[in-house]
Amino acid sequence: MTIESDMIHVEVVFALPHEQRVFTLVVNKNATVEEIIAQSGVLELYPEIDLAKNK
Repeated sequence: MTIESDMIHVEVVFALPHEQRVFTLVVNKNATVEEIIAQSGVLELYPEIDLAKNK
């Protein structure tokens, strides 16, 4: 098994009425949704996102 076969392409999307962002990533196929969101950088750009509240 190659390292490449352990990776998948995913998109994280965040939308507001006036702005939409799409973050495209290549991540390990075993990554959790929470890990992917963190890797996307969306939490740094939109600090109002609270994963404890917004699920």
